[in-house]
Amino acid sequence: MGGSVSPRGEAVLGVRRASAAATTASRSFAVAGPGAGHNIGPGI
Repeated sequence: MGGSVSPRGEAVLGVRRASAAATTASRSFAVAGPGAGHNIGPGI
């Protein structure tokens, strides 16, 4: 890595990644029902 990505760029990518993960989790949670929450963890 030649430092082409600034720390701010890294942060933005991290936020987007976390946001996408949260969206996916909430979608699957909504589809599967309240009980499915126990299956969602760090492994995903």
